[in-house]
Amino acid sequence: MKDSTLTPRDRLLETAADLFYQKGISLGVNELFDRSGVSRATFYRHFDSKDQLIEASLELRVERWRSWFRAAVEERTNDPRERLYAIFDVFEEYFSDTQFRGCTAINFSAEVANTNSKIHQLAWAHKEQVRQYIETLAESAGIANAKELAEELLLLLNGATVIAHLSSSNAPAKQAKRAAQSLIEKALEQ
Repeated sequence: MKDSTLTPRDRLLETAADLFYQKGISLGVNELFDRSGVSRATFYRHFDSKDQLIEASLELRVERWRSWFRAAVEERTNDPRERLYAIFDVFEEYFSDTQFRGCTAINFSAEVANTNSKIHQLAWAHKEQVRQYIETLAESAGIANAKELAEELLLLLNGATVIAHLSSSNAPAKQAKRAAQSLIEKALEQ
C-alpha cells in the first residue's frame, strides 16, 4: 500500500531508495513506477534521468544511515572511550537486520565503473563523514592521533560490512571489535 501522505516525488524517491538497495541500481524504471504508483511523466517532472534518481536515493539512504548510526552509538553510552567500542556493537545490530544488504555507498559505487561519477563522489563523501565522526569520538576520548585511529577503524568497519554481507552473518562485527580493541588501547597509551 502506498503512503498517501507523501508527494509523488517523495514516494518515487522512497521506493527507489529501497529497491535500488535491495535489487541494485540496474533495476528498471518500470518496476519503480509500478511500485511507487508514479507515472513516467511525473518521474521526468522531478528527475532529469534515472542517474539523478539513483544519486538522490543514495543521498537519502546514507544520510538516514549516518543519523541512525550516530544516535545508536550515543544512546549506548556517554563515556567517550566506550563509544569507540560501541561503534562495533552498533554494526553488529546493523548486520543483524533482516533487510541488511551491505553498505549502500559501497554497493551503489560498485555498480558504476566511472570512478569520477557523482555516485562515487557521494559514496566517498559518506565514508569521509563516517570517518570524521569516528575521529570526533576518538578526540573526545583523548586520543592524540585521532585521525589515524579513525582511518584504521573505518577500514575494519568497511571490511566487516562486506564480509557480513557476503556471509549473511553478524560475526564480522565481533571480529572487527576484537581487532579494534588493540588499536584503541594502543592509541590511548600514546
